[in-house]
Amino acid sequence: KHREHRYASTTDLIVDLERVRDGKPPLEARTKFRDGLLENLADGAQADDYNDGMHPAQMRHHQPAQGAAYPVWLAAVAGVEFIAIIMLILIIAFAK
Repeated sequence: KHREHRYASTTDLIVDLERVRDGKPPLEARTKFRDGLLENLADGAQADDYNDGMHPAQMRHHQPAQGAAYPVWLAAVAGVEFIAIIMLILIIAFAK
């Protein structure tokens, strides 16, 4: 998200990934992130626990997409409407 937190090139990224694979500390990531961040993440800490010195008001928290439940909601409404239509058809058919 922030240009200053990105790798300068894919070569730098690959070098860091290879170092991590070989059990060595990454070179580039250590210059861009706080000391201890990577070690704590390796121990299972959440990345959201770190704000890199930003004030909480400046942080943008990830929120799930609001439209994620839309297909479920749409299917539920369609199902209820389908059942209502079938019931109306049956009521009209047997009322005669």
